[in-house]
Amino acid sequence: MLVLRHWDGFELDAVGAMLDLDDERVAAYERAGLAALQKLLTESEAALTG
Repeated sequence: MLVLRHWDGFELDAVGAMLDLDDERVAAYERAGLAALQKLLTESEAALTG
């Protein structure tokens, strides 16, 4: 989801069509992916500085 939306630059509705998902589900997966990525980055930063 994150690659299609942010790396490849596809719009939300295009990603939904590719994956046969409605826009709300695409947005939910995107939010979850961004939250998980933020958590990993925060933990990595803490490990490097801690």
